[in-house]
Amino acid sequence: MASVTHFLVSKLKLTVNEKKSKVVPVSECSYLGFIFVRGKIRWSDKAFLEFKRRVRLLTGRSWGVSMEYRYRKLAEYVGGWRRKTSGYSIGASIFSAAMF
Repeated sequence: MASVTHFLVSKLKLTVNEKKSKVVPVSECSYLGFIFVRGKIRWSDKAFLEFKRRVRLLTGRSWGVSMEYRYRKLAEYVGGWRRKTSGYSIGASIFSAAMF
């Protein structure tokens, strides 16, 4: 960590927050809800569970709204995730293989 911090501070003139920073192998960290597994980008378990929780919340029958409104809100949420992952190779495959 010391050598990386020294490089960032001296060469790139960046400030390093020691509490938020860590140096670990790629397989041990997640970034914006994604992890790297054997050269592929995957959702972290926490992000995937949150996605499933939110979809269940939006599709729950006890939510007293019309089906049209429910469908529109679900489309907004899923569409946001698809746009977020569209630049990666996981975009469509996650939604087809990992749903429920």
